[in-house]
Order: sequence, then C-alpha cells, then structure tokens
Amino acid sequence: MAMLREGNLLHCYFDPENLVWDGNKYTAQGEKLKHAGEEVYSIGSMNRWVSIKDVNEINPALVEKLWSRHYAILPEEVRQKAWLLIPSENSLLPVSRGNYINRYVIDFNSNFKVSRGVRFVSAKRYP
Repeated sequence: MAMLREGNLLHCYFDPENLVWDGNKYTAQGEKLKHAGEEVYSIGSMNRWVSIKDVNEINPALVEKLWSRHYAILPEEVRQKAWLLIPSENSLLPVSRGNYINRYVIDFNSNFKVSRGVRFVSAKRYP
C-alpha cells in the first residue's frame, strides 16, 4: 500500500507497482502510479502522529481498512498503543508497519521496516 495526502483526504493505493525511491523522495516511475485500486478517506485535520482512537473518531472506515477490524473488536492493547503517521501534504509514500517505542505503528519509515513493492531507481541503496 502507498498513501498520498491531499488536504483533508488520504488516498490509499493498493499494490503499487511503479513506486520508486530516487535518492531524495518516493515517486511514481512513469506518468502516474500504477496500482490495483484506490480508496480515499476523509481525515479532517489529522496531522502527523495520530492515535488509533482519534483516527476512529474521525473515520472508522480507515481504522477497519488499516487494522482489518472495527475499533471496538480490536484487542485492548492495540486500541491503547496503535498509531498512524499521516504523510505530509502531497507526499506519496509506501506504507510500513512495525513496533516503534512500544507502539504498533503504521508509518513510512523503511529504514526499520519493510515496504513491500518499492524499488530503488539505482543500485545505490538508501542508508
């Protein structure tokens, strides 16, 4: 999955095919991003790190899409410790999941977690 923020909308792209790291940022190689599907979610004024509880208050459908269950039936530990990192405006980023500082996070930090489907433009690897 890849995400793009445009104002108060979060675009979620499933199975991106041509998302590449060019040494400075992620970009779609070619005219536009190729993907298996797109869903758009209203995120209101959410900014940067947002708890799953706050995400659920603004858009429960986004919680269900990202965590695969309704908020109410998620394990208590997940409801207390899950966070989402909202990308910066107009930043197209691959999604990664992991455990960071005792939190279950969905973010874009591929230094520590795997971002499936992302290709490097050259043999030079991101440090």
